[in-house]
Amino acid sequence: MSSQKNITSPPISDHALIRWLERAYNLDIEEERSRLAASIRPFIVSPNMTLKKNGHKFIIRKGGVTTILFDDSSPSLQGGKR
Repeated sequence: MSSQKNITSPPISDHALIRWLERAYNLDIEEERSRLAASIRPFIVSPNMTLKKNGHKFIIRKGGVTTILFDDSSPSLQGGKR
């Protein structure tokens, strides 16, 4: 019997994942954030709303995007893989 303990995958924080994407894939997170904000800015009419755009739901609370979900009611996503 081995004396090694079963090693499980360590939890990866959002911060660590973002830094890895920036460094391993040269992804500019701030540029992506700005581009995403610019793409939805014209459609925001309230500080608390749900915006459906391009098959996604942008959940906006207190003027900020808190999460982005798939819009399951979008015809382009029905019956397809995500």
